[in-house]
Amino acid sequence: MAYCQDYYWYKGNKLSLKRGNQEYILYQEEGVKSLSHQITELEETLYSQNKTLKAGIITQLADIDETSILYRIPSYLTQDSTKNLYITHRFYVKLKSNNDFALLQDFVRQYDVEIEQEGDFPLWYIVRCGLNSQHNALELANIFYESNLFAVCEPEFIGAVNYNCVNDSKFCDQWNLKNTGLEYPGESG
Repeated sequence: MAYCQDYYWYKGNKLSLKRGNQEYILYQEEGVKSLSHQITELEETLYSQNKTLKAGIITQLADIDETSILYRIPSYLTQDSTKNLYITHRFYVKLKSNNDFALLQDFVRQYDVEIEQEGDFPLWYIVRCGLNSQHNALELANIFYESNLFAVCEPEFIGAVNYNCVNDSKFCDQWNLKNTGLEYPGESG
């Protein structure tokens, strides 16, 4: 029986996801050159076992040589169902205490995933799915969280950023919120 993957946990709440019409993939570039017109490349390049890997989005479901794809997951829709958003091959795990690192290592071995790096905050880790992973990052974030052994487990979302999230009419006048370092207000270049 397939593990239900159309939800994720955020701050203890189970949030539903609705599938979109695209796919996020991690692939070897040389294997999909003939389909490059169907792939929108993302600004992510990884290096693994002497291979350059690219992340991309397939806008039309197409026949792709499966041996070139290392990871794939369908897109999901934003709450207003107008834009696709994507879950990468990574998810974030926060331990309940420093003593729980061994639990994380056990889960990583059990599900054939890797700890990519320690997070920027204490007790946080970034976990990466790969070729041998038994599930995708969304499913694994749910599995890890539902074990009740970890404080937080969330997938890494990209795309569909809402830039109109501020209702402050003076937002654009606040130069420090978009400081490019070139000049200060009132100074001329």
